[in-house]
This record gives sequence, structure tokens and C-alpha cells, in this order.
Amino acid sequence: MKKVLLTAGIIIGVLILALAVTPAFLPASYTLKRSITIEAPAKTIYRALGDFNEFNKWQPWIRYEPTAKQEFTGKPFTVGARYAWTGKVIGSGSMTITALKENEFVTTALEFGMKKNSAARNTISLAGEGGKTVVTWAMTGDQEYFGRYFGLMMDTMMGRDFESGLKNLKAYSEKK
Repeated sequence: MKKVLLTAGIIIGVLILALAVTPAFLPASYTLKRSITIEAPAKTIYRALGDFNEFNKWQPWIRYEPTAKQEFTGKPFTVGARYAWTGKVIGSGSMTITALKENEFVTTALEFGMKKNSAARNTISLAGEGGKTVVTWAMTGDQEYFGRYFGLMMDTMMGRDFESGLKNLKAYSEKK
């Protein structure tokens, strides 16, 4: 019986040690990126990015909880414009424009909930090709030590939402 308990203790100890040490070998940051070609000029698409009232018409997450409380502050198309949300399903967070260049890109700081270390950087960039535009949506962020496990699942968890959002943006922009 002692031998069984000792063996079980060693196995449990090794597993705990492995879980504690593994994040040191995982990436400290993540990048998620998706692209789509939209048959609309960059200026049409840009209008849906730099104004959070327009962003909200195509972004993928509001469909999870259409009744979530939303707040828009600041002047559209300016650094500092902010969109915040609170809901029972989607939780709380905010996006603040940190950089933008007309018809080329919009970059936002994205924060989830009350965690100060949960910030990510979103950039949606536009590359015009005649009457078509290649839109690339990228998100990067740093992970706390044990959060590095989460980084391994980021593409699987968020990639589908990015693809859905880009399809929504395509439909929205091509109607304009």
C-alpha cells in the first residue's frame, strides 16, 4: 500500500512540476491574423472601421448578446475614440483607437474585463487593388506566465470570429 501511495505521489508531483514548468517553453506572445478580399474601395471599408457605431454593425461578437450594454465615447476617426461593452454572456471590455491612417489602417487597444494585463492590439489594415481591397485583421498580445497555455488556443478560439467578422464586413461594405 505504501508503494502504491508513493508511486501515485511521485506521478502527481511530476505532473504538477510539468504544468508549472511548461509555460517557460511556450511563446510569451500571440498573433492571430485573417484576411479577405472585398469588392469595395478602401475608403468605403475605412468608414466601417474608424467609427465604432459603424464597427458595431458588422463585428462578430455582438450577435452573442445583442442586449449587452454598449457605450461609445470620443469623436469617430480620432485617436482616443472608445467603444465599451458589458454583458452577461460576452463579459466586459473596451476598444480604444490608438492609431489610424485614412483608408489604410485602424489600430485599437483591446482590454477584456477588469484585468489591466489583458490588453491586446488589434490592427485592421487595407490594401487597395483597383476597386477591390484586401483587408487584414490582426491581433497581437502578451501572455502572463500561466496564460501562455491560453495562447496555444487563441487561433482556434478567436480565428472563427475573425473570419465571421471579415465576412460580415465584406457583406456590409459591398452593399454601400
